[in-house]
Amino acid sequence: MGKHLLLSCLLAFTVACKQKAATTASPEITLRVNYYKTSCTGEGINECLLVQQDPLIGTDQWQYFYAPIEGFDYQPGFVYDLRVRTEQVENPPPDASSLRYILVKVVSKVKK
Repeated sequence: MGKHLLLSCLLAFTVACKQKAATTASPEITLRVNYYKTSCTGEGINECLLVQQDPLIGTDQWQYFYAPIEGFDYQPGFVYDLRVRTEQVENPPPDASSLRYILVKVVSKVKK
């Protein structure tokens, strides 16, 4: 009887964990990427993308974007509108982003 109870508990726990993982969706965001990069400081001097995120898209306000966007092949001279999925990074290094950015779709690519 004890083995059946233990097995039932383990099975219920496994099913509950899978259901929780399936319902946790990674949020998607829209980013506009400017046609040039700029110098920025973080861990040393780097080149950063300049981006806009809602509600700033279409304004003249651009923000430095330090993290890479996985799957995005940036080419200077184009303004991009992107759909990007974000994922939480567990235990990121102190000088790194706590979010991981993954390209979902290039919505538009316009020559500047």
